[in-house]
Amino acid sequence: MTTIYRDIPLTLNASDAWQRLRDPSMIDKVVPVVASSTVDGDRRVCTTADGSEIREVILGVDDEHRRISYAVLQSPWGFEFHASSMQVVEQDGEVRMRWITDVKPDTLAEQLAEVIDAQVAGVQGALS
Repeated sequence: MTTIYRDIPLTLNASDAWQRLRDPSMIDKVVPVVASSTVDGDRRVCTTADGSEIREVILGVDDEHRRISYAVLQSPWGFEFHASSMQVVEQDGEVRMRWITDVKPDTLAEQLAEVIDAQVAGVQGALS
């Protein structure tokens, strides 16, 4: 399994950034690759601009640590395993979003990292 780490600087204060990130139904407002999303309980379906569907389970929304975690149950990309967390952290006067993703097989990690990297500017805009 490969772990992809991204630490994204934000200009919004941590509280406000967390309010935008914490709602699982608002992922399409934060991550540009997601065109729309629906949530039913702990299940989320994200639809990309090309119409692909990603089915996920929301593992937790932790207000104390400003962290949301989820796992991909089904996607068109053939992941054996995919789980991520997004966390708003404030340290030394700086606010950042930590996006950590575990993926298997390792052969898909580079491709997924490129997708994540392409989303960074949009995430910064949504949470700033």
